[in-house]
Amino acid sequence: MSKAWSVVETKARLSEVLKKATRMPQIIENRGAPVAVILSIDEYHALIQRAGDTATLTSMQRLLQASELLRRDGDSTDLALPQRGDREGLRLTEDEP
Repeated sequence: MSKAWSVVETKARLSEVLKKATRMPQIIENRGAPVAVILSIDEYHALIQRAGDTATLTSMQRLLQASELLRRDGDSTDLALPQRGDREGLRLTEDEP
């Protein structure tokens, strides 16, 4: 378990907090309540990577679910898509936002 540091203590001992953060995340408290965590750059990158993978996975799962619903229920949507190369209808005029 990592030690919780007060904001005042963190300011006074920042070098020590940073050194300990390379081994284990350090919790910063303000008035006894946890408000922040200092962690190593490697842990940060790993966390961001996992978050990105999760977001990608979630999006992929939604796409697969929608695809399965269309396959099961049939494609009842009538979308008017322009022919390939016919992009004139897709351009905004100056009057449009």
